[in-house]
Amino acid sequence: MIVIPAVDLREGACVQLESGEYDRERIRLPDPVGVARGWAQLGFNRIHLVDLDAATERGSNEELIREVIRDANVPVQVGGGVRDADMIERLLAEGARSVVVGTRALEDPDWLAHVAGSWSSRLIVAADVRNRNVLSRGWRRTLTRNISDVIEELNDIPLAGIMVTAVHREGLLAGTDLPLMEDVAEASDHPVLASGGISTLNELRSLADAGIAGAIVGMALYTGTMNPRVAAEEFGGGSVE
Repeated sequence: MIVIPAVDLREGACVQLESGEYDRERIRLPDPVGVARGWAQLGFNRIHLVDLDAATERGSNEELIREVIRDANVPVQVGGGVRDADMIERLLAEGARSVVVGTRALEDPDWLAHVAGSWSSRLIVAADVRNRNVLSRGWRRTLTRNISDVIEELNDIPLAGIMVTAVHREGLLAGTDLPLMEDVAEASDHPVLASGGISTLNELRSLADAGIAGAIVGMALYTGTMNPRVAAEEFGGGSVE
């Protein structure tokens, strides 16, 4: 398993939000390019880059995304507001290793099947989960399917992986939802990336034991709750594929 630092973009800055709430911004750093470069220099082998403004239809950080991809010198997976094939193609052409698709992938299975056929080894589907219910549109809409149903449907689609975020733990340093991640890892035929609340090295080890391929960590790294150097040394290398 590898640890993947999260670089979340909002209004041109790198931020960390508590519970995904825009009025609960805890971290704001003015140089996202430098932040991503710093994580790579510490030994992390991949960056998780998210355009929060695009995800919530508030704006776009597309030019900044291009800068981060060009500068990072490690694979970058990019998500946030990716809802059409042109955007997928553009991000991959700019050098993104993988593209994370969420809202449209979950709401339009036919579209997902179509784009997965074109970029099967490059797409990661993001499923944001609260109380086992799947959310979309920047956590503002609750779908009628639970995570078990979604995982079963995705098993038949060629993907690079599935990212599951425990929204109820996001940004709170309250610990990962290990039972959720264990169930997803057992049910999924694809590599699983876990996100939300991860705060200790022991949690990372438990996720690795559960068969999780990658852990996306944000708040714990930015606040120093988790020692970045130690995390990079133990979980920085490798690949999720």
